[in-house]
Amino acid sequence: MCLKSWYDFTRKKGPEGKLKLVDIINRFLAEQHVTPLKENCIRIEEHGKALSSIAKSNLSGKRGQQYTSCSNVFRRINIMKSELIQSEDLNETRKTMEQLQAQTTQHSEQNRYINERCEQLSESLKTLNDQKCKSEEELEEQVNRNAELEQSNKQLLELVTKLEELHGKDLDKRRKTFTDVRQGQQHRIMMELKTKAGGSLWFAKAFGLDVPSIKFEDEA
Repeated sequence: MCLKSWYDFTRKKGPEGKLKLVDIINRFLAEQHVTPLKENCIRIEEHGKALSSIAKSNLSGKRGQQYTSCSNVFRRINIMKSELIQSEDLNETRKTMEQLQAQTTQHSEQNRYINERCEQLSESLKTLNDQKCKSEEELEEQVNRNAELEQSNKQLLELVTKLEELHGKDLDKRRKTFTDVRQGQQHRIMMELKTKAGGSLWFAKAFGLDVPSIKFEDEA
């Protein structure tokens, strides 16, 4: 890694300026499957800053071959055993990561179930809303039909009342039994019934029906 570039990088504002040298080294070590460093290695961080500052000073004012020569100088950083994560800590870290991964998988399954349930409830709610709208429409139609029937009944009642006013006396007469009317009226009734009965017999015979007789009885 170019120490001058690291020096310039650490002077930047924002998240990139807060990046630690240990994080970069650990990323490299992870690719090499080597035991990583502990996070709080103050000695390495300070040593890296000092080396990058020296590199910045040495390259200042250099041009051409001198700049290239200074840039090709390599620096080594010795790492102490105490600065490495111990195997026990690694095992504990892996165990924790496995637990977190299992929890993540479980949460993902729960999230999938919740999403599916939300979709089902949304469909059910839509169905209920459709049924509600349909019921309201049917109720409105029934109310309109009832109003029409009420209006028809009102008109029919007015018609019956008017008929009773115009023909009330005739209706009262028609409600009398055969024996209650005078003899002359009885004769007219019998003649009228005979005529209608004859017509009924002829009509039945025309359709191949045999009606031998018609009998009238006084309900009184």
